[in-house]
Amino acid sequence: MQLLGCLGLLLVVTIGVYYRSLELNFALDDQLVIYNNRDTRNLVFQFGSYRDFFTTSFYHGSLAESNDILYRPLSKSLIAWDYKRAEKRNPSYKEPDPKVFHQTNLVLYILCVWIIFFLIRTFFSHESHCNLFALGTALLFSTFPAHVPVVCNIKHREEILACLFGCLAFWLYITYRRKSTRYHIIYLAAAAFVYLLAILSKESALLFLPVFITYELSDHKGEWKYFIVRLKAFVPFLVMAAVWYLLRANAVGFRMGRDAAINWNYSYFQIDEGILIRLLTEAKVFIRYYFWDALVTQKINPLFSSRYVVTTENTPSMEGVFSLVLIFFVIIVACYFIIAGREGQKRASFWILFFFVMLFTVSNIIRIDWLGAFRFIFTPSLSYCVLIMMIINTIIVHGSSSKRILSQILAGVLFLSLLGHFSFKTIQ
Repeated sequence: MQLLGCLGLLLVVTIGVYYRSLELNFALDDQLVIYNNRDTRNLVFQFGSYRDFFTTSFYHGSLAESNDILYRPLSKSLIAWDYKRAEKRNPSYKEPDPKVFHQTNLVLYILCVWIIFFLIRTFFSHESHCNLFALGTALLFSTFPAHVPVVCNIKHREEILACLFGCLAFWLYITYRRKSTRYHIIYLAAAAFVYLLAILSKESALLFLPVFITYELSDHKGEWKYFIVRLKAFVPFLVMAAVWYLLRANAVGFRMGRDAAINWNYSYFQIDEGILIRLLTEAKVFIRYYFWDALVTQKINPLFSSRYVVTTENTPSMEGVFSLVLIFFVIIVACYFIIAGREGQKRASFWILFFFVMLFTVSNIIRIDWLGAFRFIFTPSLSYCVLIMMIINTIIVHGSSSKRILSQILAGVLFLSLLGHFSFKTIQ
């Protein structure tokens, strides 16, 4: 399938799924960064006007600013830009037109889906039908139900931006590794800069750096001493991470967790709970919610972050122990095959580890903040979409000649059923 045709189909499908989001109003904590935020309201379009967003916390200017540790200046700057555009449309109203914000969210989501298409197309460029492989992955991603809270909630565009820039940086990094021209270093510099944009959008994008290292492991051939040499390419990314950390320290200080004054009764972890309780509880959360509900059954409970929904493992249960053992087993097996497996096993193992790496910041193994939301599955869900396409690809390409037609029909039915399963359902 031609490139423009793939991009056009992704555009039509994504708009078709999410066009109704343009009718939605503000929701949840939109007010904290939009119409009830003085920083957003007071923005003026002039040189240097966005500087304050890079020297203050994310919720600065709202009722939540006193105990805020979040630093997402790029996300907030884009919201403030939308606010001024919306204000011009309805200058007589106290609240701006929400359609402007939802339009931007939809545009960013379309760009994110396109970037994912190019990323997967490059990652699987060895496949004879890499365009179709990338198209299938991007279609699954664009219609993924757990993405609804991200696309339809204005404030959550931070997830879209982090994924968009993170995947763009990953794509540029892969291109840098596969180019042999004298100017290939430009791709590395661009990847490092885009990586900075990702972490300025949301802190979780920091974990794209371990993803790059994992990719190097999956792509490594030959003696390991050459692998150590290749690690020099990560110096620019470490520099960008250091720049982000210094900017963040200047804005919110060096603390990584909120103060104990927060009412932690609504979170499924308490401040004084130890590492074993966190490991067992989070393992249960990973299997029951982030994997089974968010990826398989799509039975999404928006309140699962509460300890009234998730029973903490003060006394270890069979579910908690089994979940923890299962997770460790999968990670250990994936690590083995990414080093010693065949090429196909290495690629599959990479995407399995991608899922766990990108979810690490919300694992709360080390206490960070409020935890538990299906929006956190936004970027990790890419691995699920890729693995589904790898299964379909295996059925089609590697089936025996006598069963080739049946395999193709089966793969087609599976693909269509998955698209039907990943349908847009929400409450306005």
